[in-house]
Amino acid sequence: MAHILERVTTVFSPEEDRIRIAGARPGGQQVAIWLTRRMLGLLLPPLLQRLDGQFAATPAELRDTMQEFAQQSAREALGGSAPVVAGQDDEVLLALAVDIGQTEVGVLLTFRDSDKAFSLPLASDVLRQWLHILYKADQAAHWQLPQWPNWLTGAASADPASALH
Repeated sequence: MAHILERVTTVFSPEEDRIRIAGARPGGQQVAIWLTRRMLGLLLPPLLQRLDGQFAATPAELRDTMQEFAQQSAREALGGSAPVVAGQDDEVLLALAVDIGQTEVGVLLTFRDSDKAFSLPLASDVLRQWLHILYKADQAAHWQLPQWPNWLTGAASADPASALH
């Protein structure tokens, strides 16, 4: 059975060369989940595909623009809540697998190792915010994962050919 995480703080750890997700569980317990570059690379395509599905009915020439507007809106709504801080005595999980499930309002990510699992429910707008944070972590790590679409990185708005007239 997976434990549900209520809030997370995601940062890149240069010492570990991994992304650290500090998660808060309902009883006040914290957990540290580590994501490797490889695992992030495997996780991104299905998450981005789910967001692409939101604009499947939109004409192809407008999809990136619509995605960029939705991404910008989610990014601007990022709040400044207190970070989750997992201590040295808290549980630690190196994500060996990540299951992606569907909920009524978004996705459910379940990070697993050989004997533990922690689930993170993400509504669509929160998923967009978390992907932005992961993109910033990727930049800090200098991993340069190729999966990032232009509408998420902001490169689409920098391209004059993509502007609406």
